[in-house]
Amino acid sequence: MLGHERPSRKSHDPDIKTMQAHVDPTRAYTERFEGVLEYIEMNIDGDLSVDALSRVANFSKFHFHRQFAAYVGVPVARFVQLMRLRKAAHRLASREFCSVLDAALDAGFDSPEAFSRAFRRAFGTAPSSFREHPNWQIWSAAFVIPYLSRKLTMQVRIVDFSATRVAALEHCGPIGLVNAGRALALLRGRGHVTVNDIRDLAPDVLRHRLVLSYDALSEGISADDILDRVLAAVEVPPSDHLRRRVAA
Repeated sequence: MLGHERPSRKSHDPDIKTMQAHVDPTRAYTERFEGVLEYIEMNIDGDLSVDALSRVANFSKFHFHRQFAAYVGVPVARFVQLMRLRKAAHRLASREFCSVLDAALDAGFDSPEAFSRAFRRAFGTAPSSFREHPNWQIWSAAFVIPYLSRKLTMQVRIVDFSATRVAALEHCGPIGLVNAGRALALLRGRGHVTVNDIRDLAPDVLRHRLVLSYDALSEGISADDILDRVLAAVEVPPSDHLRRRVAA
């Protein structure tokens, strides 16, 4: 029948109004993304593209990509890669006869070459070296992600104490270098990071951030050469100067 309209229940049905009033948008988003994260964990070697995961969340892929980064703290592809690397690292360290190829394919990587590049970029060492001598301190530094940090259960205790003078040393740079420096200091039996710790770690942590020009490649200049020049040009204050600043 032309011209006939079905009556809308949107503004007149009290049951619909009650249902809409009880919908919490924040909770709904949380449930969707927790479902996506659980799906990633259960299908780590499957199709975890933005298209596939956006269908799991029932979002458009563009909206899903933005909201995932806001909720988790890193883009979708980065999070998926880290979860795959985590699984591969555990398998390499826990299974005596696990090959790099098996670990790569089991974690969903297309080739051992792509896996090795991603592994070295994330953890600063080759998969085969990690299998022989796993360094869990440096490994854990790669997983400083807001979502994973929120999952930690902490016991908070408020303590009142008298005024105390403290010293602080500001750091500007990649968070990976900070955490790796702390881990290396602990391995060397210290509770504080020194300049030598940072110098020793800087090439492994920063090497992948450099993109060489064609001129540099033609001249045989490597990323390590550039880092050596940068580190040599950075002036380090003498230790007695640092002690005077702390004492002040």
